[in-house]
Amino acid sequence: MKNIFLLLFSSLVLSCNNSKVNAEVSDLEVESKPLHTDTVSTNIKTSQIIVPENVDDKFETFLKYFNEDSTFQISRIDFPLKVKVADSDKNYEMSEEIIQKSGFRKMDFTYDSSSANKEVDSYEQKINIKGNKAIIEVRGIENGIMANFYFEKKKGKWMLVTWEDSST
Repeated sequence: MKNIFLLLFSSLVLSCNNSKVNAEVSDLEVESKPLHTDTVSTNIKTSQIIVPENVDDKFETFLKYFNEDSTFQISRIDFPLKVKVADSDKNYEMSEEIIQKSGFRKMDFTYDSSSANKEVDSYEQKINIKGNKAIIEVRGIENGIMANFYFEKKKGKWMLVTWEDSST
């Protein structure tokens, strides 16, 4: 009898808690806002970040704004963009892809040196600058990540011109 009482009492308490949780979830759903993805929209509002006139003097300065401001980022890419990626369906043979502006996803090359010590997807990133060209090299640590992102200064402005992702 005691066991039956405990079972009924537990059921009652749990069902009350479930309706409370359901009510809280309903309240949350009413207040929820649409998710923001990192796909760059072609009708983005004016940037809130003020880009300095000398943004292209140093690649590092350019990269800071390229990472932070999606509007600035898409303005520094000539679409359609041709890139090379390892095709897993073809034994990781490199194949060319064309990325349209509408399918572009914002990139962020902000690098924290602790990324090399992560348990999963650890990597190192190096920037090589030679004159009007720069390459951001991303190398995984024992995980198959390997990509190069190529930038070039055209008409005085740094531009992302392509990338090669041979990650496996």
